[in-house]
Amino acid sequence: MAVVAQLVRALDCGSRCRGFKSRRSPFFLIVYTKDMSLLLACLLGFVQGITEFFPISSSTHLRWCKERFGMLHEESDILFDLFCHLGTIGALLMHFRRDLFVLFSQGRKELWLFFIALIPLVPGYFLFKPLREQPLLLSHLGWSLLATAAILYVGERFALTKRALDPQEVARLPKQDMRTACWIGMAQALTLIPGISRSAATISSARIAGWNAPRATRFSFLLSIPTILGGCALECAKSLYAGASFLYPWTYYFAGFFAACISGICMIRMAVSILERGRMKFFAAYCFVFGLVLFFL
Repeated sequence: MAVVAQLVRALDCGSRCRGFKSRRSPFFLIVYTKDMSLLLACLLGFVQGITEFFPISSSTHLRWCKERFGMLHEESDILFDLFCHLGTIGALLMHFRRDLFVLFSQGRKELWLFFIALIPLVPGYFLFKPLREQPLLLSHLGWSLLATAAILYVGERFALTKRALDPQEVARLPKQDMRTACWIGMAQALTLIPGISRSAATISSARIAGWNAPRATRFSFLLSIPTILGGCALECAKSLYAGASFLYPWTYYFAGFFAACISGICMIRMAVSILERGRMKFFAAYCFVFGLVLFFL
């Protein structure tokens, strides 16, 4: 990846050295502007799409890649990240289109569980606001990945196994599900801390509460749709209100969007298949190792 970064930068090195004026063609202006290129925009979109559906914090990987390529860290970069997240939302909508149709046509009672799970995000947004506004360092993200590794390990180690239920327990299931949804929502609110994986927290909390791995995975991914859409709308409004402008040409934003969407479509089926088996130790080990690397970097 470092080699690719040097190659991308080398495209324009001759126009900046020894006092020569830049002689960029109109095509070059389309594929290269400031510290971003069309190739890099596609690469960042692919990174977002590949890592989004695994419990390893896609935002951390995106931030690390931008650090490696020496990109500017301005408010305008947030808008590019939002486009990449919207691309993965497109992949989610395509994969779970049948589930969403059934949910809104026949499973309206289950919609209340998603509504309950979204409520803790409101106080969590204000509670963790000071942490989000601090300058992010790779060492901070390293600590968050270590926390994600611990969450994944605890979620698999203490996951409850469903047993046969008697009629009286079946009658109490709706109330239990509401409490579980609230528990999942509180776990999701913790992921407002930068670097903690949202899917790791929601799936692990659901497993600890007694849901099996397939149900926990499905609920986590469906819950991510309103969560990410709401977060993108809020962050976009904040950035534009603060005076942030689109730093790059529109082609870069759409390149990141489509790259994230296409790679997300290719990865989501495999991610769901792996997560439904309930085996999180590999992801816990990965987050632990990568977290140590970021911490020492």
